[in-house]
Amino acid sequence: MTFYMKKTIISISFDDIDYPMGGCTTHLTGLFLIELMKRKRIELADYPGLVRLNPAIPWKTRGNAATLVRLVVNSYDDSEDIFEIAKSLVTQYCYERKETQKGPGIVMVVGKAWEDPHLRIVYRRAVHDVVTKDLIEKVLDKVKAKKWGNRGVIGATAALAALAPGDPYTFELIAYRKPELWGTKRCLYFDAFWRVEAKLPPCVFNNYDILKRKVSAAPQGPDPILAGFRGTCPGYLKCYKEVLCEEPHFWLLYRTNQHTDQYNIPTFSFRPYKSGSIKGTVISDPLILQGSHVLVRLMDKRGRKVNVLFFRETGPLKETAMHLRSGDEIEVVGSFRPFSSSKEPVFAADKLHIMFVSRTSLIKNPRCPRCGARMESDGKMLRCPRCGFKLPKHKIVMDIPRTLKPVTITAEEGQWRHLLMPTFLYTPRLIKLPIKINNNQIVSLGFNPPVIDPSISCGEH
Repeated sequence: MTFYMKKTIISISFDDIDYPMGGCTTHLTGLFLIELMKRKRIELADYPGLVRLNPAIPWKTRGNAATLVRLVVNSYDDSEDIFEIAKSLVTQYCYERKETQKGPGIVMVVGKAWEDPHLRIVYRRAVHDVVTKDLIEKVLDKVKAKKWGNRGVIGATAALAALAPGDPYTFELIAYRKPELWGTKRCLYFDAFWRVEAKLPPCVFNNYDILKRKVSAAPQGPDPILAGFRGTCPGYLKCYKEVLCEEPHFWLLYRTNQHTDQYNIPTFSFRPYKSGSIKGTVISDPLILQGSHVLVRLMDKRGRKVNVLFFRETGPLKETAMHLRSGDEIEVVGSFRPFSSSKEPVFAADKLHIMFVSRTSLIKNPRCPRCGARMESDGKMLRCPRCGFKLPKHKIVMDIPRTLKPVTITAEEGQWRHLLMPTFLYTPRLIKLPIKINNNQIVSLGFNPPVIDPSISCGEH
């Protein structure tokens, strides 16, 4: 017997669906939505969500992404059917491919998950710290969630309360490959990227570096993603279809917490795999390490010392760090790495905010007032080595001009970690949920992307 209820929202989330030779959590989510659209009419309560979590977790992929789907349902039977469809798809996607070493997870909650304080705390912690399965089990019992799977339940639970009203967000439009092409070379018109970038407004980003002619929108591995295009203006993302010379299997538009600095939370406990920000005073001049990486020692307000590491690949971030000097006050956003044999914390930097530039000076002997030569010490006096003139001994302080100014610097485009917000970006925020959205605005098959904003032209901007 079907038990009907007032229309309500369910949130269903996925994690750990990828595997070494293919697969992707976002790809499975797209297949899930397409399957729902085939079987029954579904009412979306939001864009599908791509939720990036703590980038420092070593047993996760570099992107550390879970996904989230919010739907409006009419009955408990509907929600049960949706959960069973999800289980069936994940089982076929992972276990029938004998990828049993992974621990995929599915979690479903009835109601406005983003308003639940327990789920909200889990999300906040998961973007910058390690979350244990014991904590997740307790929270899921409290919120009466339905769950299935193994380790992926942790990330799936964390995603449920993400992208709440008031949270910053961006978009990513992902084109997926046909299964028979997985593992083969992607077909992209690389020379077309700069033409597309040149005519689009600056609300698209981290897709192509015009100066280096380097594509960052396309992955390199055997996974099913052809390319993913990022921006805060979803209507313009469809213009990137011009760079594809391979017909996508399907497209999916995600609302995401990528590039929103959600992990930029002041951290007061220095432990491995924790992300956040640290404020302090530089206590050493930069040390250039093997590989041209740069190390700077920092002391926070509690007197704790930490080694801040600026990797060579971060480009302008590393170059700026080389100009730091003792006494400079800075804030660094990044993640703790496993501590070295010295037991001192090591913090890998993603962003540098210079708050105060210290005065740098040099103490020297004065010049001779007669001939201008630099005077030398001669007992209790100073003596000019050129003309022999003598003066009582004293020193002069000379300020050394600093080229460094208060500024915020990130790694170069293409080296940004997924949660890092570039300095130029303004991120939108939703006022409330749910929102009205049509299926054809988020998913489409073939070469044509979803119809996000038909009024936007991809011609000259």
